[in-house]
Amino acid sequence: MVKTFLNLSKAQERALSLIAINMHPFAHPKTIKVLLDKGLIVKHERTIYGKGNSPIDRIPMGTNDYEVPLPVHYEWCKWCSENKGGIGHVKVHKLA
Repeated sequence: MVKTFLNLSKAQERALSLIAINMHPFAHPKTIKVLLDKGLIVKHERTIYGKGNSPIDRIPMGTNDYEVPLPVHYEWCKWCSENKGGIGHVKVHKLA
């Protein structure tokens, strides 16, 4: 599976790295689609509600969350350790 990471663009690497560390990828939908199609991430759709007292605060909004499946995350961590601590523009620092 490590070879899968070799064929990613810089934008895809960055998005995958951010998702792997539980951050929002801030990536173009086409970038996300490639990662989904390759099985590197999974999408979870959910509905969120505001918490204010105004009626507009209680309007439901749809959102997507992404995560890296555990086997892919394991390979991603291995890939990062072999590539000087990171892929894309996100660096993974080793704990002392």
